[in-house]
Amino acid sequence: MSKLLEEFFNYGVLGRSVCASQVNKIIHSGCVCFRFPSFIDSHHGHVISANLNVLSRPSLIELLSRGTKFRSGFLSMLSIEEAIDKGFKKFVNKQEELLGVQGILSEWKAKVLLFVQKSTRASFMVQTSSDSSLSVPLGDLDHLKTLQRSLVITYMDKCCNNFVCVCKKFYVSSVFCELNSPVGTYVVSNLAQSDIPNFHLF
Repeated sequence: MSKLLEEFFNYGVLGRSVCASQVNKIIHSGCVCFRFPSFIDSHHGHVISANLNVLSRPSLIELLSRGTKFRSGFLSMLSIEEAIDKGFKKFVNKQEELLGVQGILSEWKAKVLLFVQKSTRASFMVQTSSDSSLSVPLGDLDHLKTLQRSLVITYMDKCCNNFVCVCKKFYVSSVFCELNSPVGTYVVSNLAQSDIPNFHLF
């Protein structure tokens, strides 16, 4: 039984996967908040909303309305696809490395991944075991993945059972500014992680 946050939260993946050049690209590129005009925060001018209607798909709205701690039999189609994609690409890259070539298997790799995706999806029915009336069409999972390219889905501060969707550009820019704040919100330390809390004990 997996928590919904493992499927829908993408802030952790974003933090682990982007490099400095990608951060710079995100910060200096335009956002797509204009696609979600009803969910733009008037103060910041970007999407910052706990209104799940931003997801636009009834199945996703219903599922996320259960909260971040809701447990279900929701089959991890996204995780399966990501694992297959990652493993197969690693295999192909290794073969190209052994052959001393680069990119020669790209077209074949794309065709194989497409075939595997179609075959896998044809044999899957995504449905929660705890509530037979709560199901997520595979097309809605694709829609979710598309949204995650533009929005960061995380939890609300002080109310961690609620989801909140934030413009990726605004999210990354805010984190970058916080990390580079002149007031020294964060400082580089050579202390072991386990020792740092000792300096904050009264």
